[in-house]
Amino acid sequence: MRGFASFSVWWTAMSQEFKADQELLNLIAVICWNVWKARNWATFEHTNPNPIALSKKIMHFFSEMCHVLEMSLSQQVFATHPHHQMIWTPPPSGFLKFNYDAACNEANSMASAAIIVRNFNSHLVDGSAMNFHCSSPLAGEATVLLKALNVANSMGAQSVIIETDSLILYEMVVSSQKHQRWEIRASLSAIKALMPLFQYLSFSFVNWKANRATNCLSKLSVKAILPCNWIMVLPQELKNWLSLDASFAV
Repeated sequence: MRGFASFSVWWTAMSQEFKADQELLNLIAVICWNVWKARNWATFEHTNPNPIALSKKIMHFFSEMCHVLEMSLSQQVFATHPHHQMIWTPPPSGFLKFNYDAACNEANSMASAAIIVRNFNSHLVDGSAMNFHCSSPLAGEATVLLKALNVANSMGAQSVIIETDSLILYEMVVSSQKHQRWEIRASLSAIKALMPLFQYLSFSFVNWKANRATNCLSKLSVKAILPCNWIMVLPQELKNWLSLDASFAV
């Protein structure tokens, strides 16, 4: 920053120079924010900076922010293209991100499910864990997605990002095709009926590695070792996964 007395002076100059290119200014802001957070993490938590991981996180955050900014003021349902996101990333400010997971035992038609809700600070806001009967793994995933939308609606959330590691369900939710698999027809109809209740609603398909916290919660639920007040008193294993996600997010 040679030639500038402070960051605010530098940013004012950059804003004037590139005022005609808002997208570039947004990218510069995202880079500065993430580099500053990484610097603080290295300074105060004594971590080793990883430039490659940081650059990937910056581009994912910037891509997600662009998608959000492209939404109109009226309600929209947005679907990001399938990709291989390997780590969890926080949503933009003002949004809530819902991750969910379902595991179905076809031998006894029982499923365990988990929903985790986090904000832009990576803080756990809400969540749910349950065991239920289901006819297939896909039916289990659809049931939990419906539950996640109901949780979002009950919270009064208007700006929501939902991430799933079920590519089949993701494609059925975002598709306009009327053909639906019979075992999720009712759930899918209920899901699409809830969509207009949100001002912004984004669906994303992610790699299972970006969904490990909900996978952990689901396993704790199926083992019947999850306390009723788990949101207030986090099990250590779940706390470890949430902390790891947060560490990638800084």
